[in-house]
Order: sequence, then structure tokens, then C-alpha cells
Amino acid sequence: HKDLGRHRFPVDVPETLPAVLVDPVLIEQVLVNLLDNAAKYTPRHGRIALAAETEANDLVVRVNDDGPGIPPEARQAVFDQFYRVRSTDEQPAGTGLGLSICRGIVEAHGGKIEVHDGPGGRGTSVVFRLPLATVPALAEGAGAEEDAVIRDGAAPR
Repeated sequence: HKDLGRHRFPVDVPETLPAVLVDPVLIEQVLVNLLDNAAKYTPRHGRIALAAETEANDLVVRVNDDGPGIPPEARQAVFDQFYRVRSTDEQPAGTGLGLSICRGIVEAHGGKIEVHDGPGGRGTSVVFRLPLATVPALAEGAGAEEDAVIRDGAAPR
């Protein structure tokens, strides 16, 4: 992302994370939207961090930033279409669609997305959770179910 070069950008994503069944293009869009928001509102040379880990049966992804933060009373509304947090400074404004799109994609994958205070109460932390993959064990001759997993890119229902 072109604006991330203006910021410190640590990434903590272990190579040992388990698989999740997702549409990679859509989840990439979630990450692009979250990182774009973080870059837009974090001061130059501020910190934007991306981390992923497992908690219980979920993959948990966090994007933390050193920006002005989102007031508690706006943390649900930021996921509404066209909603933008009112700002008194000269920060660039978006369309108010990015987080709404993120919510739709994450929820379509059976997950949840939330906004919290950033680490130490500074900035913003956007956290999304996706269920870990559970690919059913296939009995002999159950290849049709396996084909559905491969063809559709998602677990059969």
C-alpha cells in the first residue's frame, strides 16, 4: 500500500497459523480497507501494526494504529454505510463505505468485526475474527463432498 511507507509497519503473522476457508480476494479487500483507513488517519511516521493469532476456534486479525481513535459512541456506527466520524482536523475524508464493506465480507465468512481503543488506549484497534477451517473427514467414496470444497473454495453445507 503506497501510504504505508510513511509509517512504521510491524507485522506479526506467524507462519504456523491454521487454515481458514475464505475467499482470498474478499479478505484481501478487508485488509486493504483497514490498512487504508489506518494510513489515512495515522500521523506521518506513526505506527500501524498488523497481527494475527488464534483464539479458541477463531483466527483473530488486528490492525492497530496511532491515529486519533474512534470515540466509543461511534464504534458501531462506523460500520454503517456512508457514516464518517466527524473530525475537526484536516484529515482526508473517505466515502464512509470501507468499514461497511469490511463488515459485510467478514460476516459473510461467518466472522465478526469490532473497533476498540488501540494498545495503551491510544489510536484504534480494528479486530476481525474468522472461524477456523473445519474440513470434514471424508469417508471412502465421499469424493463429491471433497470436490465441492475444491470447486467452491468453501466447506460444503
